[in-house]
Amino acid sequence: MDPRNNRDSKQEYNFGELDGKARANEPGVYYHPQADKFIETSAALNPDGTVRLADGKASYFRETGLIQADAFVQVGYRPATDEEVKRYRAQKSETAKAPEPTKK
Repeated sequence: MDPRNNRDSKQEYNFGELDGKARANEPGVYYHPQADKFIETSAALNPDGTVRLADGKASYFRETGLIQADAFVQVGYRPATDEEVKRYRAQKSETAKAPEPTKK
């Protein structure tokens, strides 16, 4: 049975805790402590391809983000803290830098 249809289930769909009373896992950046890996839900994009910002923070697609966040939590990820998000952004910008052109 799909747990979304069973509201009395202890494993309520899209919730971080198994008591069914916690708030839904929000879209955003998630961190897996054992693997030391980050993952991010679908970000909303501007027409030019940049991430849309709201109040200086990245904006995420709500519908797909809730589903992705739930899936990330089920495989061991947890919402990243503010310090972890800063570390993730720093790693991401470092890897996004263009490589030096090779000289012939």
